[in-house]
Amino acid sequence: MEVSIRTSAEVIDYAITARVVIRYSAHRPYEVRMQIGEDSRVEWIFGRELLAEGLEAPPWRAAGDGDVQVWTTNSTPPRVIVQLYSPDDDGTARLGLPWEDVARLVQRSYRVVPRGQESRHLDVDRAIRALLGGVA
Repeated sequence: MEVSIRTSAEVIDYAITARVVIRYSAHRPYEVRMQIGEDSRVEWIFGRELLAEGLEAPPWRAAGDGDVQVWTTNSTPPRVIVQLYSPDDDGTARLGLPWEDVARLVQRSYRVVPRGQESRHLDVDRAIRALLGGVA
């Protein structure tokens, strides 16, 4: 089962708005996939727990210390900031997303796969086959 949201994000450093799709699938229970621009083939993949931690943290306190960081603002209406660092050092993008939309996705994902139950939804045999190129 998959849940997703389609929303608008403010690309903060460029003062533009982009469509964003964030998806969660029970087949990949630890991750969310974020696509910036509905026609883009580029997806950022990061932990569902990172997204949840960013929502739950005090305003302006970032969750994550890798290529993706997430935090909330105390603005009205509240926003979720997702900061993406390019792995090639090509730059950084900061997206401001509506807090309600992101919170709704996280809540819906927990109905699909409850927090702490992710390992029960992994198909280890399928993952091994994928790693071995379908040979297992």
